[in-house]
Amino acid sequence: MLLLAVAGPAWLRADVMPSPLFTANAVIQRETEVPVWGTAEAGEKITVTFAGQKQSAVADAVGNWEVRLSALPANVRGTLTVQGRNTVAFTNVVTGDVWLCAGQSNMGLKVSEATNASAEIAAANQPDIRQLGVPENPAPEPQPDTSIKSVWQSASPQTVGEFSATGYFFAREIHTAINVPIGIILSSFGGTPIQSWLSLVVLEEFPGYRQALESYKDKPASPAIAAFFPARLYNGMIHPLIRFRIKGMLWYQGEGNAGNGPSGAREYADLQGRLIESWRQDWGAGDLPFYFVQLPNWSNPSDASQKSWAFFREGQSTCLKIPNTGMAVTLDIGESGSLHSKNKQAVGHRLALLALADTYHQPVNASGPVMADCTVEKNTIRVRFAHAEGGLISRDGLAPAGFEIAGAEGNFFPASATLERDTVVVSSPEVASPAYVRYAWADNPSVNLCNTNGLPAAPFRTDQLSR
Repeated sequence: MLLLAVAGPAWLRADVMPSPLFTANAVIQRETEVPVWGTAEAGEKITVTFAGQKQSAVADAVGNWEVRLSALPANVRGTLTVQGRNTVAFTNVVTGDVWLCAGQSNMGLKVSEATNASAEIAAANQPDIRQLGVPENPAPEPQPDTSIKSVWQSASPQTVGEFSATGYFFAREIHTAINVPIGIILSSFGGTPIQSWLSLVVLEEFPGYRQALESYKDKPASPAIAAFFPARLYNGMIHPLIRFRIKGMLWYQGEGNAGNGPSGAREYADLQGRLIESWRQDWGAGDLPFYFVQLPNWSNPSDASQKSWAFFREGQSTCLKIPNTGMAVTLDIGESGSLHSKNKQAVGHRLALLALADTYHQPVNASGPVMADCTVEKNTIRVRFAHAEGGLISRDGLAPAGFEIAGAEGNFFPASATLERDTVVVSSPEVASPAYVRYAWADNPSVNLCNTNGLPAAPFRTDQLSR
């Protein structure tokens, strides 16, 4: 960034200050009108220049100003200049697609902590993949964009180690496929619940929350504690961003809420649905794409049933009924002894497939097998899967694992399974008259079923459909 001073004593003027969301190396959202805003002295004329456009505005009575750049195609490059009594110039700005990457520690896990980190860092000559990291900032009130103290960085061996691994691998695959610069805005805070990421306005509409929220009002706490308070991360890490144009959203969160059985799963599904809808309303850009990560496999030492995460995954999946959403299944790439699996290449890949298929309309298969219907055939149940056009396969060549069946009374037993094209036939000597089937119904299931694209089958159960 270049700062060009205008002659005259500093006390006679207020410097033009663009929003800190604009810095050198920024990615500006392509193919849409883009606001550029900031502060200056009241009544001061501000001119913004970029890519042959020149837009002007006059600062209002309190010094706020905004101009709007007309929509530009991808790969337009140049210096974004803001001029009033002083001039601010941001170099190496480019138009492309900007994705918000939000959630807890698995979204924040760095490239330097991922699988094959050294090789990934050494190969990261990706000047058109850029990240803006939002500082951790739980706040009791919604914060302005001026609270963001950060800069855009291009991916290189010197910088990419600090990038979100999931965000970077997602961006790299999208950029490779469509040759468009990709910006990621990383807004994450480890361990936090979804309630921290929702606004108070939304939470107050949630049944039973209004009274509970009173106990947090004006409650002092350190940032490490306040991050777990309702709305605090929304206030400090989402609200400041909502004027910045984006292409879509990636959400990698859930561990902070999992473990409360079916009722907790239902509550989370409601909260996540409200988060999707309210964030879209905040950005005011319609049904922005929202792609999220389903919880991976993990052996939860505090869950005696070893099934709480299965219910939670089911709750997450119910949000797929919301338009323009997608879910990356990851129950085959977790680490049973760690909440922080390092294979973020696979997570980024699966999120990228969702975006390539549904946002960019590329001819890719973005989904693993999904249960379509079940048929009882004497003492077996035949499960037919969608997204298995080339047939189902076992990743390790063994019989499909992770299936259980039950009779009408609902007592489940492990089932043997065989593959027949796009179906799986399951049976158990313990169940003479099967009625229900479930798959991967455990915190840390042993699974191997996938389609010919290598994408894993989604967990499911049928007993809740009949009760």
